[in-house]
Amino acid sequence: MSGLHKFNIYKVRGFTKNINGINEIHLKGKRLDLIGNYILRGQILILPVRGDGAANVTIINPNIHLIFTGSPSIVEGKTYMQTYDLKVTFSVDRLIFHFDNLYNGDKALGDTTNRFINEYWRDIYLEIKPSLLRTFEEQIQVIANTAMAKLPFDEYFLK
Repeated sequence: MSGLHKFNIYKVRGFTKNINGINEIHLKGKRLDLIGNYILRGQILILPVRGDGAANVTIINPNIHLIFTGSPSIVEGKTYMQTYDLKVTFSVDRLIFHFDNLYNGDKALGDTTNRFINEYWRDIYLEIKPSLLRTFEEQIQVIANTAMAKLPFDEYFLK
């Protein structure tokens, strides 16, 4: 995941002195790139697709809403917040997909399939959104817990 560090947080709720409370963060950004490897064996809409290799899914203008419950984690006598039950919702203006090595590297079929996927991105987005959200939740949870492990919870508040 690349680009999250450039997002703006525009709304925060929760983060009271009760570490076990429900917290919300709303953020916006211009673009978020999900880069990794893929394996496709099946169908996208009506198109049979197969391949494996590098993939890039670019999310344009994502608006992300995180909601989670805090939980105490004690390290060397200091209490840190950890997240659990993290849920993510988001809206996007556009997705841009690119899959390398479709059809065992057949460039003509691969280029045609990538064009088709990008032409019908909205339908594909609706089809893959549940698994995309689960993956995003897992990644955001790791990022959030890593960030929260840097500052003890009682230092979140002015004295």
